[in-house]
Parts: sequence; C-alpha cells; structure tokens
Amino acid sequence: MTRPIDTVADTVEVDHSQFLLASWMGGYADPPGWPSWDETARLADADNWFAATANRGIVISDVGFHKVKAALELWDAEPPGDGEGWHRSRTVLFYSSSGFACVDEVGGRVTYAFLDLRMEHRQWWVRASSRPGDNPLCPVDALPEGLEVWRFRFWPVVAPDRSLGRMPRRQGP
Repeated sequence: MTRPIDTVADTVEVDHSQFLLASWMGGYADPPGWPSWDETARLADADNWFAATANRGIVISDVGFHKVKAALELWDAEPPGDGEGWHRSRTVLFYSSSGFACVDEVGGRVTYAFLDLRMEHRQWWVRASSRPGDNPLCPVDALPEGLEVWRFRFWPVVAPDRSLGRMPRRQGP
C-alpha cells in the first residue's frame, strides 16, 4: 500500500500564467542527457501545461496573474489517483540534483518552502494537479488569491521505496 511521507505548502505568484517547479540550486548540477531548460520551456503551452526536465519544470496556469496555494507531497510509491474536483492532472519525469523541491516564481523570490525528497541526484515521477479554489479573493489593490489550488506529488522512479518513510527529514537549505 502506498504511503505519504511528507508534505509542505507554499503560496506562489503566477506571472503571465506561469510559475515554476524547481530543485534547490539544481541548475548548477544538471545531469547529461536531459532536455535543456530552453527546450522544455518551449514545449509548455495551454495543451502541454506542465513540462519538466532536470531541476526545473514550468507550469501553465488557467489564469494570468494571481497567487496560488501549492502543496508538494512525497510518496513512497505512486499515489492514488486524483479525487473528484481535480480538473486536470499530468505526470512527468523530474530530476532533482539537490533532493529539495519547491515552487518558484518566474522572477525568483527570497523565501521558499522546500520538500525534502530525502535523496540527491535522483529521478522522480511528479504528478501536477489543479482544481478551482474554494474561496477566491479579488482585492482591488493586490493580486487575486484562491482562484486555483495546485498539488505536486513526487514518488521514486524505482518504486516502491519503503525506506523513504524511515529516512529522517534533512535540514533544509
């Protein structure tokens, strides 16, 4: 039976319908053989709304400018399918050099909530899912919030890996 190991939540600004999935400091240690970031970013559009490569992924939102809540989850094997309400889902390969994953803004930011994947230099399956938000807020003087909710579920390519549940959380970046 598949088990959740860890989860973190964060809020990220969507800019021109885009935000990122990233491996902390990952761009400094890209493994050979993966598509370049430029190649991956060119693939992303409304139909291919989640594309990833080594240490980076791009997410195309249904809404241009707003803030979204995102959950990042670590599982020991492929998690169950999305329940009712999640209106789209896509699973892709993602490589993390650091073993720490986060959501990021296109222009970067100062603070992050990192999901500790417990292992460096590994391939992961990641399923991105989105659904409409429960309580949208549209203030006059700030970005709208709560229009969408996102979830990113990670599990090892070689699964199940029951040892993930016994590995302690590492001190984050």
